[in-house]
Amino acid sequence: MKQIVWYSIFIFTCSLIAQSNKTFEIKNLDINTKYSDFGTTIFGENKIIYASSKRGFGNTSRIWSGNKQPFLDLYEGEIDSKGEISNSNHLTKVINSKFHEGIVAISSDLKTMYFTRDYYYKKKKIKDDDNNVNLAIFVSSLQEDGKWGEPKPFSINNKNYSCGHPTLSSDEKRLYFSSDMPGGYGNTDLYYVEINSDGSYGTPVNLGPKINTVGHEKFPFISHDNTMYFSSDGRKKLGDLDIYQINLDHINNLEPTALEAPINTAFDDFAFVMHPDNTRGYFSSNREGGKGDDDIYSFNLSTPKVACNQKIQGKIVDGANNGSLSGATVVLYDENNKELQTIIVQEDASFTFDIECNKKYLLYASKIGYVKTDAKLESTSENHKIHNIVMSLFKEDFAVVNEKTLIKINPIYFDLNSAKIRKDAEIELAKVVEVMNKYPDIVIECGSHTDVRGNDKYNMWLSERRAQSTIDYIISKGISKERISGKGYGESQILNKCTNGIQCSESQHQLNRRTEFVVIRKE
Repeated sequence: MKQIVWYSIFIFTCSLIAQSNKTFEIKNLDINTKYSDFGTTIFGENKIIYASSKRGFGNTSRIWSGNKQPFLDLYEGEIDSKGEISNSNHLTKVINSKFHEGIVAISSDLKTMYFTRDYYYKKKKIKDDDNNVNLAIFVSSLQEDGKWGEPKPFSINNKNYSCGHPTLSSDEKRLYFSSDMPGGYGNTDLYYVEINSDGSYGTPVNLGPKINTVGHEKFPFISHDNTMYFSSDGRKKLGDLDIYQINLDHINNLEPTALEAPINTAFDDFAFVMHPDNTRGYFSSNREGGKGDDDIYSFNLSTPKVACNQKIQGKIVDGANNGSLSGATVVLYDENNKELQTIIVQEDASFTFDIECNKKYLLYASKIGYVKTDAKLESTSENHKIHNIVMSLFKEDFAVVNEKTLIKINPIYFDLNSAKIRKDAEIELAKVVEVMNKYPDIVIECGSHTDVRGNDKYNMWLSERRAQSTIDYIISKGISKERISGKGYGESQILNKCTNGIQCSESQHQLNRRTEFVVIRKE
């Protein structure tokens, strides 16, 4: 919080009551000022008490050095039909002193009030051994005339440590509170005392290390379903102070869980209370976008729209014969290219993906020996709709060798000292023509090579003749001359050990007398 002392953020947290299927709609209240406004307590039908350091009612001239704002006082108002606090009035001076007051718990019969105050009693500051004033819990009873009686210090108070943030258990047999008394686990811990039938109180009991950390645990609030909500900065979930919940009926088997956004943020979020109707409530926060220091926010719980889901049912087939392609891989991506799911299809080559309504998806299908393909799909708003799709894969026409993309054919060989196209070469060149017709945007280069027999100059000349004869043959089959070029490499790119001075067989030399078809542009 913005320099507010620890009691200034009393957290009455909302009862989530199976709210995993609920969402919060929040609103900053009109009652908020540029000062600190926080810590609502709902009582009666639609009554509310909150703490504020605003000017205009109580301590307008007394400034607290801690944050340069007036001291906190308690105010009482009504909850109107929009959740706003209306008809706000300064609570009686019997309760409000010239120092801080904040965080209230009121019994269900509206006859007993517990509240936090600077330890100030009978017009005197109760100071500790270091001359500081700590916080204390005070108790006031409703008188026959309908007014609150003179507050009395709670029995657990001690001048040398603070006690505050009182709240009653759902059966009102215990009073929970926060304190930095010796023997705790952290800076401030949560405790409770039994409320005996004769009105006396038991000994404080620490809630233990499951609840308390080395940090600050504060502001307990217990809902009608016996779920306790509290504030902690010792777990570092989202921000400094976050709101947590745990059901006290199962405290030995559960861990506290943090409420999600928009309740918890990277800032201090606190003073969260649920109305008895379990559909609305309030919390406080110093998050960005508020009116002042700490602000009060209302919230309403709403049930989100019913989830809308669809399915993609598909099959991967061989594009040549429509046969099932088992072992193919299909990957589902969202519109941001985030991979969602991958399936390797089995013998029937079928696949199924669960998707959401009104979203865009992209599917990629692939298999070794085939060209990868994709398909786009946009789901509709119809719940449970099934999208049927068939994805065809075609055999690969290209291969990558030594970082070069080649048209995938068998090698074209030449006779010794010859540039003439052989009959076996015509078969492979027909495949080149077929691929170029299939992919009208590709441009290729014929790279021709020789073996090492003969001198370098002759071999370069011979390889250029072989390249040109290959180009002429392909052009004669109807391929545009702009789509094919040639280059002779002589003996500069020998594939095997048959370099100068090495004894090789004719078949070994033959491997180097070749032409390759390199794709230099493929769109």
